[in-house]
Amino acid sequence: MCINRCLICIFILITSFQVTISSIFATEKNRWEFVAGTKSFYSSGMAKSNLYYKPFGKVEYCVSIFTLSTVIARYINYQITDAMGEYENINFNELDLAFETNLSDWLYFSLEYKYSSGDFEYNKNSYLAEITFDYRMISFTGEINRIDTDYSIDASDIKIDSYAYSFILDYYISDSTSFDFGYSFTNDYYSSIDSDYNKSLFRLGVINSFESGLNLISGLSGGWDSDDYAIIGFDIGFIYKIRKYLKVLSLYSLQYYRAPAVTTTTLDDSRNNSGQMGNHSNNSSLSTFKGSNPYLNPSKKGESYYSHIISLGINLIF
Repeated sequence: MCINRCLICIFILITSFQVTISSIFATEKNRWEFVAGTKSFYSSGMAKSNLYYKPFGKVEYCVSIFTLSTVIARYINYQITDAMGEYENINFNELDLAFETNLSDWLYFSLEYKYSSGDFEYNKNSYLAEITFDYRMISFTGEINRIDTDYSIDASDIKIDSYAYSFILDYYISDSTSFDFGYSFTNDYYSSIDSDYNKSLFRLGVINSFESGLNLISGLSGGWDSDDYAIIGFDIGFIYKIRKYLKVLSLYSLQYYRAPAVTTTTLDDSRNNSGQMGNHSNNSSLSTFKGSNPYLNPSKKGESYYSHIISLGINLIF
């Protein structure tokens, strides 16, 4: 509770700092924006089905050379795992600080820091850097992210060291249509099972924009993970800005994880053999397979499955 109050106090202090900065850089081009909204996320297929919510508030100050933004959010019913088949749902608060500057008319750079704290001694620090090259009909964005997460489940301390990087290349064929090609890589290291899980994905997408404020998004994706699963999928969604004060957004994503050419029986035999070698029964099945998916429901190990994600959000802009 004390940490949550501190996050609110920090949010207020940083907002006050933004106000001070705005008085220093006072020009007619300055812009303040306040956003209040909520998002919901439903997932199923990989882990246990789960629905969580994210109400948030955002303050943004923009001048000609840089933008400062502060976001405070509450995650409700968020799902965590111990990487051994146990899941818990928690609530936590998150403070998000971001700085963006335009180095030139075609080059942009941004930094972002997030701190989260909540139930089950949940603590997370996230660091992100992004650079964008935007010239005429072509835009290139590169991003790198580092996340450190700690929490406890059933008296077990869980520590996850994660990093990710991605790039997106956009090509605008007109003012209303653009194609994008992207690649993303994520790696999560669970120290409790001494295992890295990583995933590589390529995506080809298209965005159609309409004068009414509606943007349609769709894409096809494919890749693989360190558990030797092949991944194919698609996504479709929209962002609809109604006048200047209301934004509605939604996205549906479906991914098919095709199991490797190893039977469940073979996996079970390997687990039994590792247990006979004297490993702890709770850890043998996981420590034997470096790179296994820590988020996957154990009942689906070695099987093909579908993963669904649905998100819906609404923003009020002032």
